Amino acid sequence: MPVSPVLKKLAGRAAALPLPRDYYAGAAVRELPQPDNIVVFARTRRRQLFHGSTTRRQHHHHRYVLILNLRTEATACVDQSLLPGRPGEALLVHPHQFHHYRDVAADRVCWVFVTFELAPPAWLAAWRDEWRTVPEEGWGCVERLLAAWPEARSDAGAARKAGGELALLLCLLGGAGAASGMAARAGAVAGAAARAMASSTLNRVNARLAAAPGRMHSVKALATELGFSESHLRRVFREETSLSLGRYLRERRMARAMALLREPGASVSSVARECGFETIYAFSRSFRQATGLPPRGYRKQVVGRA
Repeated sequence: MPVSPVLKKLAGRAAALPLPRDYYAGAAVRELPQPDNIVVFARTRRRQLFHGSTTRRQHHHHRYVLILNLRTEATACVDQSLLPGRPGEALLVHPHQFHHYRDVAADRVCWVFVTFELAPPAWLAAWRDEWRTVPEEGWGCVERLLAAWPEARSDAGAARKAGGELALLLCLLGGAGAASGMAARAGAVAGAAARAMASSTLNRVNARLAAAPGRMHSVKALATELGFSESHLRRVFREETSLSLGRYLRERRMARAMALLREPGASVSSVARECGFETIYAFSRSFRQATGLPPRGYRKQVVGRA
């Protein structure tokens, strides 16, 4: 019986393996990612990147978001960073990071979104606010993940396969090798991002929010600080970001509240004051509307995942 080319290739590699020095001590495999509660979907038109969800919670939540750019350059805005991305690259948005998109180069896009929950390994924390080039082996993982996904909700075997491919993809993209391979790309992007940030209304708005986070929660107050009329500031901000300024301020306010609630020892009343709410009741009502949870319930949920 003829030997297949694959088996022949593997036999050559196997024959070259060195003998173990110790048959009971091997390579330690620690902190292997175990993504759970996975959701996979795609956006194929520019408008879907801006209006893909009808909920108020689409821009910040407790899940990881892996974005795979298959077609069309665009900029991801993550917290206060502008991150230009190209086809063939991937971006990992961490839980509770405020994120949206701008400067989409064409109407036809193809971005794959993989959202999931994860007790993150320490090495994955270094992959933050950075597009990384997906290696050829990584695209194989993506292909198998997409093939398994249609059956994953109803078939446990397909779900395990999808989770395994996602775990391997995170290992390929999240390691030190992937980071070092992005050095030249990061240098090229940094100049463009810095120039965009220097002149953008978004940067000026973020600077004022950082300087006075408890006061800059209304468009009127922000416009006064920046020397604009409310209508002009709203218009320019929407032109640059495709977002409503009022919504952006609400989202940023809630993102700050969530970050403060994750800090040990911070009380709900102190977080409410820090975020400019006049009463704890107004804060709790707004927080529940934005996240679906009361502040104490959110803190309990986050601590339970830690």
